[in-house]
Amino acid sequence: MADLLMPVRLAWRLARGGDRAVTAWLVLTRPAGLMQPDGVTVADRNPRLLRAIQAHSPDRADLSLLSFGGSIGDEVFTLRRLYPTARITGIDISRARIARCRERLPAAEAARTRFVVANSAAGEGRACHDLVVANSVFRHHALDDGAVSSARILPFARVEPVMNRLAATVKPGGLFALRHANFRFEDMAAAAEFEPVIGLTRFAVKFGRDDRRLPDAPIEHCLFRRRAPAQG
Repeated sequence: MADLLMPVRLAWRLARGGDRAVTAWLVLTRPAGLMQPDGVTVADRNPRLLRAIQAHSPDRADLSLLSFGGSIGDEVFTLRRLYPTARITGIDISRARIARCRERLPAAEAARTRFVVANSAAGEGRACHDLVVANSVFRHHALDDGAVSSARILPFARVEPVMNRLAATVKPGGLFALRHANFRFEDMAAAAEFEPVIGLTRFAVKFGRDDRRLPDAPIEHCLFRRRAPAQG
């Protein structure tokens, strides 16, 4: 059933300004590659996942990290606190949110931090990052309301190429963190090159390759390591 009040809600958000207006604009314009229009974010999000990332990260000072779909930059700044010498890239589909990231970036961190407007990781090299984080990106809030299929809102066929390309940026031995997603990384073609590291309590409902809702499971794998190429 159509949401007859949606135009009113969008107009109200646009009038209010701030990030709600950014969300409303994304809903109205539907830029190519858009998945989750909402930009809700906080610093130090998912502390258990962050601790696991730290425990399993390569022990080097020159790490390269990527925050994909990180909204106004809280995730990048959290990673900066945990990895003060790393090179960090933040990507988001919203030009307004990336502008806010750049406004918030301390001058002392500018040489080691970059923010990019993009709807995918196609502009990143392959096997170039030691850690890639995607929090609340491969999902849509409308799927949380009892949806039995993702086909109309966020089909698997649209998600998989983006997630595969994102995973391709992870170096062998590097980590891929996926949390609050409506799809399992294990169902992506790229997962064949990865192994799960940890599982945590499931949050978002999951949909399969056929877009049908999967049975709820208490735990979801959310951190993966890319295997080193076989020798010989």
